[in-house]
Amino acid sequence: MIHLGSLIGTPFYPFLSLSEPDLSGALHLQQRLGPLHLTLFTVCAITTLDTLTAVAAIGPSALFWWPVILVGFVLPYGLVTSELATAWPEDGGISYWIRRAFGQSWGVRAC
Repeated sequence: MIHLGSLIGTPFYPFLSLSEPDLSGALHLQQRLGPLHLTLFTVCAITTLDTLTAVAAIGPSALFWWPVILVGFVLPYGLVTSELATAWPEDGGISYWIRRAFGQSWGVRAC
């Protein structure tokens, strides 16, 4: 049996090293979620496999319902969320807003 430690630094595994990498010249990138990231996250959360199988069962009429859902639900939901996040920027998001409006028991259920 060959131990991985004996292969480090060999031509088969030249990228492996036991020493710490030198990051002195590395770029320091900001890590933040922008509007594109949040949009893609929301689209992925909504279009799960369950949704796609239902759309396949519905057939071509689903092409009509996707824009209706987008305008009727996703767009207003995004506007409400952005308005609430501007008014109360505390951590917790929707759970905090519901807890503030309806009490602790409802805020816990929103998680």
